[in-house]
Amino acid sequence: QRQQPEIYPIGFTRADGTRGVNTTALKHILVKLDFQATPQHKISFSEHYGVKDRPWRNGSSYIYMGAGTLWHQESGKHIPQVHWNSLWGDRAFSDISFGMMLMDFPLAPDGDNQGLTSLYEYRTYDGAGPIPNWRRGYHQSFYRYNSYLRDRYQINGTFSYYQDNWGGDHDFKTGVNWYTFKSDTTEYSFGAIRQGYRYGDPYNIRTENHPQNTLYDMDSLGIYFQDTWTLNDRITLNLGLRGDGYTTYLPAQGNPDSPWCPVIGDRYPAYCGSDYAAVDDIAGFFNVAPRAGLIYDLRGDGQTAIKVNYSRYYTQIGNWIANFTNPNGYIYQYWYWDDDNGNNAWDPGEQASDPYATYTATANAVDPGLTNPYTDEFVFGVDHDVIDNLDKEINYTYRKDKNQTEDNLYTTPWDAYRTR
Repeated sequence: QRQQPEIYPIGFTRADGTRGVNTTALKHILVKLDFQATPQHKISFSEHYGVKDRPWRNGSSYIYMGAGTLWHQESGKHIPQVHWNSLWGDRAFSDISFGMMLMDFPLAPDGDNQGLTSLYEYRTYDGAGPIPNWRRGYHQSFYRYNSYLRDRYQINGTFSYYQDNWGGDHDFKTGVNWYTFKSDTTEYSFGAIRQGYRYGDPYNIRTENHPQNTLYDMDSLGIYFQDTWTLNDRITLNLGLRGDGYTTYLPAQGNPDSPWCPVIGDRYPAYCGSDYAAVDDIAGFFNVAPRAGLIYDLRGDGQTAIKVNYSRYYTQIGNWIANFTNPNGYIYQYWYWDDDNGNNAWDPGEQASDPYATYTATANAVDPGLTNPYTDEFVFGVDHDVIDNLDKEINYTYRKDKNQTEDNLYTTPWDAYRTR
């Protein structure tokens, strides 16, 4: 019962004992069009299409798997973008863009049943190759389809303006970026069941509240202003402010009844479909952070510069916190299975009367006192030109993370945790 991946290549074993390789193919297409409307205005369009094709996902060097029991991943993404670049006289420049990413990450059975009708092979296989999984111990057989839709829509805009003789020279820059990110996950398993085998013999079944569809989204907004201020030939200041905000939320969503609803739904209502109202502003912040830097030419000859910089960066927690609190959760249970008719496939009524293990989505909540994590960073450095095209630079960076977040079991008091 040893794993020997050094002997057998990563892949899977067919029923006849031959090996198959878990291959990956990446395909990309990029199209770009530029239109020079006037000497000062240019419009560009681009479309990037990519697909990742894994026809035998989950192929393993140490688990006996037939081709029909593997997943086929063919995940594609579209990234169209439109840019508008403009010159406004000899001092100003703007860049506005709109883009989106439309991504689908499906996992579909490579065969018609993902193992449900080929289970006999797992009991009779004795060909050459790695140790079959049923001899190693536990094996599950099921038909399952997953789809992960991840869509992002984004707008960016920047405006730059140069001004001299205002107590020195100024290079002003301001901008805004906004995006919305939407997650749509669907899980489906045939009959909402998995069959478990131990050493080739029927052992248990796992019941699930499939089909299930969960939604969770996030909006984000960032704005900034910065000024590169050259006071004279020896002193340059970099000054700026950046505001970042985001909010996470749950759209209205719901699921139909699982096939197990009429069977055990009276005892376990989670198997029956439910509708959930939208929940707005689960967690959201807007913070303004400073940026400041100084560059000082030590001798005034452009050879040695001292650099000092301070920045604060606020961390974007992400949309996972919305899904973390989503009441539209899962339930699955394990039941011992007695294969009464000996056909090596589960039939209704062959499971025990009660489950021996139950797993459900927990009732998670966000601390109302939650604050946004951030990082303070200080940098001090010296830059020296030794000779032409040879530069020596020494930097010291101090960085500290603050207001870190963590999830914990709130029914357990803090003093129950041990730290070192």
